[in-house]
Amino acid sequence: MCHGLRGHDRLKESMCEWFEDEYMEAAREVDRLRDLFKEVCWYNFETKCRGWMHPWPYSQENSLIELHGTRIVADDSRGRRREVGLFPVYYSGAVRDAPSLPPQILLTELKLATEYMAACEEQRNAPFDWAPGGRLYRKLLSETKVPSDYAKKRSRAQEAADRISRRVVKHDGDRGRCEGKTTGGGLGLEQRDGVGGETKSYAQETH
Repeated sequence: MCHGLRGHDRLKESMCEWFEDEYMEAAREVDRLRDLFKEVCWYNFETKCRGWMHPWPYSQENSLIELHGTRIVADDSRGRRREVGLFPVYYSGAVRDAPSLPPQILLTELKLATEYMAACEEQRNAPFDWAPGGRLYRKLLSETKVPSDYAKKRSRAQEAADRISRRVVKHDGDRGRCEGKTTGGGLGLEQRDGVGGETKSYAQETH
């Protein structure tokens, strides 16, 4: 897919170009939906105010009103994108017969398109930002604790050393208690007279 550092750079540049095209397309869609949303709001207003009374001016029920939709058809058959705009008629006729069209329907579409455009904008430079050494890559390393193999081995070795130390301390304690025990009724004391002399034993009674 790529060969060496130059191949990686070309791949990242190609991905950035794709993300840029996707972002631009999403931005154009948002602009089209915003324009259509304004038209829908005015159309809905005309259908609502036609029944309002004084002091609002009386609506001429025979006045004409017209609303067009928007449809964009993309053609990539010749290697280059070609877009054709179509504007079908939603309603054309007298105000008194115009069906209502709640703007909330189109507002939902506009919000979804805006969220997608924001997501595409974040990805415009993602191949460089998330690559090793990139801005977001360094930020992730600074905020996330990922244990390395060396750290894992060191942690296991430290745990083993702690277990051994606890065993040694316990063994020394048990040994000290054994040496402090006496037999008979007292402590046996020995004294040797001279080199090769006779050994005398004494007994000190304990109370």
